[in-house]
Amino acid sequence: MAKPRLSICIPTYNRAAILCDTLEHLATLGLGEIEIVVTDNASADDTEAVVRGFDGRFANLVYFRQSHNRGPQENCATSLNLASGDYVYTLSDDDRVIGEGIAAAMGVLDEQPDVVAVYGGYQEWDPQTDVVLATNLHIHEPARFEPGDKVKVLNAFNLLWCPVARREVIQRHCYYDGRTWGLVRIVGQLMDCGAIVVLPDLFYRHAHTAEQLENQLVEPWYHDQYRSDFELFLAGAVDQPDAAQVGHFIGLRSAPAYLNAAKFAKKQGDYLTARHYLLRAKAYGTFTGDALAKWEADNLYHVLADRIRTLLADAPHSTTLVFEAGDVADACIAAIEDAFPDMPRAISVSREDLLRRPDCAHEFLLANDYVTLTQRNDFAPRRMRSLTDLVETCRVTSVR
Repeated sequence: MAKPRLSICIPTYNRAAILCDTLEHLATLGLGEIEIVVTDNASADDTEAVVRGFDGRFANLVYFRQSHNRGPQENCATSLNLASGDYVYTLSDDDRVIGEGIAAAMGVLDEQPDVVAVYGGYQEWDPQTDVVLATNLHIHEPARFEPGDKVKVLNAFNLLWCPVARREVIQRHCYYDGRTWGLVRIVGQLMDCGAIVVLPDLFYRHAHTAEQLENQLVEPWYHDQYRSDFELFLAGAVDQPDAAQVGHFIGLRSAPAYLNAAKFAKKQGDYLTARHYLLRAKAYGTFTGDALAKWEADNLYHVLADRIRTLLADAPHSTTLVFEAGDVADACIAAIEDAFPDMPRAISVSREDLLRRPDCAHEFLLANDYVTLTQRNDFAPRRMRSLTDLVETCRVTSVR
């Protein structure tokens, strides 16, 4: 077989049905002699059978199964290492290539031998309704950046996604690993070898699926890898970095990721994690006081309910939450019923009832204030808390 012009590299894990749809779409694109490289991160489903079902529909089809789940970055690296085309392009297993954009990128690489990679824009896409939600173009006119323009690139674009790149350059001089996302660092690795071009063309549609990688924004390691991407890029781009400037630069780029993490955490019903990332965003001044106050007004009692849920892990025999009656108790009980139906049943009683209620290992008591709890003869901190104290640990605005 003649060497293919383009290798489309698809790392995948446990998404056989989604991958099948993606491969079917690629088979209809008319991009010429292309190679498909699928690297399977030790999936437990029928991913291999799905891939084998496309034998003969591409100029070359490579399937490689990892012996164990090596993580997304190293699985991506494997797909690029196994490619044999003149050019390579990495595609998420749920996204859709836009053929015209990829063809435009290959045209630039054909015409400008000193260009090592070409970047483009993308669309946000709902695969269930086949509706484009947003279009993200990095630029409105083609732009070329020389090897000495690294900092200029980072100032111009917050993040560039996977390029169409020369396979030889990628395999010889670039790599992904599990210590960083690598999307920013690989820009620097490519620019060590030649110029890059950014086109006002769309390369792909980014699918909004239940397992999309962005859902992992709620994980702390995601943000460490995200920040390390910028740090590694700047370490290679600037001979003597100014620590204060680097900190400011990275902070401004990290904070939007914190806001996205808060959004995804709330969507998943993890209100404490949402609060966590809002406070991190607040540290960089990217979430205004008015916005914080509104978020707190809308979500405080859900955060409080989530906080109570974490306390129940230390009192596993509790089957009833006993609240001292009041507005806070009513709002918290409503939040529990709305967001956490798996929690123990919640009731409210008068202060007098709470004070004389007999000690019971199956009840978790929540008084309005700490003094009420200390007036009980059997004060047991493990199964008793003050709502006033808990509310203050759940706020995102300052109370001082």
